[in-house]
Amino acid sequence: MRLLLLTLSMLMVQAAQTPPVTHTIRGVVASIGTPDAVPDAEVSVGIDKSDLDTVIAAFKYNQKYPMRTTSDGSGHFSFGGIVSGKFIVTVQHDGFFAKTPDAKGSIRDSVSVPVTVAADQDGSEISLDMLAGAVVAGRVFGVNGQTLPRVTVQAYTPYTESGVQKLKPVASRDTNDEGVYRLFWLPPGEYFVGVSADSPPQGPVIIGTGISTQLYLKTFYPNAADESTSTRVSVKSGDDVTSIDINLRPAAPNDLRNWPPPPPPPPLAPPAQ
Repeated sequence: MRLLLLTLSMLMVQAAQTPPVTHTIRGVVASIGTPDAVPDAEVSVGIDKSDLDTVIAAFKYNQKYPMRTTSDGSGHFSFGGIVSGKFIVTVQHDGFFAKTPDAKGSIRDSVSVPVTVAADQDGSEISLDMLAGAVVAGRVFGVNGQTLPRVTVQAYTPYTESGVQKLKPVASRDTNDEGVYRLFWLPPGEYFVGVSADSPPQGPVIIGTGISTQLYLKTFYPNAADESTSTRVSVKSGDDVTSIDINLRPAAPNDLRNWPPPPPPPPLAPPAQ
């Protein structure tokens, strides 16, 4: 560390220099499993900070990293004026994901690759491959086959906390005037899809549609009370899965014994002076 600080201090007193030779890093962003490229992806190149020589060279020639650009209509990108050394190129794009989960089992929304630029040549063209997100779509129906607008549909993934399985919402969308919903940008995997609402203090979750006096219970696809009896929806990269229709379970009189929720208690009076 002292050697690095001493070296950088010596360089600071020198005027910024122009590198005698610069290089180019170029590549393409591709969609895995399809012939398509990915335009308008956000691409950056940063120094591999484990390589001291590259850190010093960038400092010496007053180069600012990370550099940023976007891929063009054919998915290509290019960075010029690069000094030789070791770098990390990272790409991200809304609705696209890394090929495999990270060490924690999470789907990552960016892809990074190491690139070495030798002193006597440009870095070879690299390919950064991403998984396209999927779409799940369908309709929500009430009694007598009536389509229901303005109800919230969510896709959930299960996880375990303190030995208890819970659900984490990963996408949410309201149905339109025709009761249609579309959940975008889902990473490949399996999901529970259900219609949600706020829970009253006690009793079942009640869903009011705002278009009739009929109330409904929280429902998972296709007509399940909870995830244990729900049918999972499996999607692959780029899928557009339709007809995931949900038939809401109507609330019975016994379900409404705690509905609507009681109003909150009045605020406490200020203490007497």
